[in-house]
Amino acid sequence: MSNTLNDLGLDIEIIIGEDFSPKQRAKNDPLRARIINLGDNKGDITEEERKEVIASLKKTEAMRSDNFSRGVNIHENLQYVDISSLEYAPQNWYPCPLSQKDELVKLIASIQSVGLIEPIIIAGFKDYDKYHIICGRGRVLAYKNLFKATKSEKYLKIPAFVLDGDRCDEYFLRALMIDSMLTQ
Repeated sequence: MSNTLNDLGLDIEIIIGEDFSPKQRAKNDPLRARIINLGDNKGDITEEERKEVIASLKKTEAMRSDNFSRGVNIHENLQYVDISSLEYAPQNWYPCPLSQKDELVKLIASIQSVGLIEPIIIAGFKDYDKYHIICGRGRVLAYKNLFKATKSEKYLKIPAFVLDGDRCDEYFLRALMIDSMLTQ
């Protein structure tokens, strides 16, 4: 693949994936980065460790390629999820701040009168007991406020499309966040 968009008549250099790269990891981030020096000097790491790292990198690259080329069926697994099992993804994942207070009040009023029209999107990870909110932080906040104000059990569970976070590449999840914010 070319590094420019000359085919479209544009002379723009691109760096694929760089905008989504985490600059630092949050404490509750289940996708902990593991930095290993592949070693220029003999003895830095064993040959077995080197093979393990290379296999892991190949697996990640294959998953990323599959996620972006074939996509992920977001609508495959709709569930009603307890709001107490949800948490925000690491703050460095979100490109935009939460909605303003007046927008949240309008959202709460809308959910109270007509219900939730669009389910949230969350990701679950095998070794983590909470779901990360990928799309729908404001809707979750609205549900939490509605439950707190009304004590109605109908606000304890929120409709959510549940993604398998272990099968979705981090770049894909971040791109999904950005895409959902741009289409609102």
